[in-house]
Amino acid sequence: MWHLVQKNIGVAFFSLELPSSQIFGRLWALYSERSPNEWRLAKISEEEQFLFYQKIEQLPLFIEDKSSLSLDEFRAEATYLVKEKGVQLMIIDYLQLMSGFKGIRYANREAEVSAISREIKAIAKDLEVPIIGLAQLSRAVETRGGSKRPQLSDLRESGAIEQDADVVGFCYRPEYYNIVEAEDGSSLQGIGEVIIAKHREGALDSVKCYFKGTCMKWANYDDWDDSYENASIGNFFRQKNEEMGQRNIDDVFNDF
Repeated sequence: MWHLVQKNIGVAFFSLELPSSQIFGRLWALYSERSPNEWRLAKISEEEQFLFYQKIEQLPLFIEDKSSLSLDEFRAEATYLVKEKGVQLMIIDYLQLMSGFKGIRYANREAEVSAISREIKAIAKDLEVPIIGLAQLSRAVETRGGSKRPQLSDLRESGAIEQDADVVGFCYRPEYYNIVEAEDGSSLQGIGEVIIAKHREGALDSVKCYFKGTCMKWANYDDWDDSYENASIGNFFRQKNEEMGQRNIDDVFNDF
């Protein structure tokens, strides 16, 4: 999402779990490559906040943080954002927190999630815009032995998600399950995978990544080295703070 909006591609993010204040903290962490706790605990300078908000205001990013979202509301808002704001990608966090159509009683929660999955598929097709729906996994993955790699059957509450999706991808970090060493003895600390478990028009694969937990950032494994980290925008900010001293914020902007 962050890379797309920086390329001026409109993105709409529907967050049913986190309020916008926490989302900004996550975006700050990605932008600065520093801990989101610095944002939450107000440990960043006014200059940094100003620079960040100025950057956000220039990006085609639309955040909706309603605690509840029905299919009727989602279709209406999605249509408006695509037709009027030029949004080219929508993300829902997460599917199981959505509700079905208003006024319709569903036999059970599985039937409702199935209806949600089918309607999101239809909306994506009608608007010709990709929709990424995040989904929770069942607890089965934690009780299973071995590597605990997620499977399609682990998708929670409805098999319709697997059936309707064009692509199903899993983020997997062995370290999360206290698996810190591979079979060949190599370290798995900071290592992650993006597993493509279903691809309607392509191959299945697994991509090795690097996960920087302090800022919750996934990066290409081959790109993550000391030079990459040293060139981070977080270090840029720290250097700017040292250079500023008693200078005011107008002086800072004149440096760009």
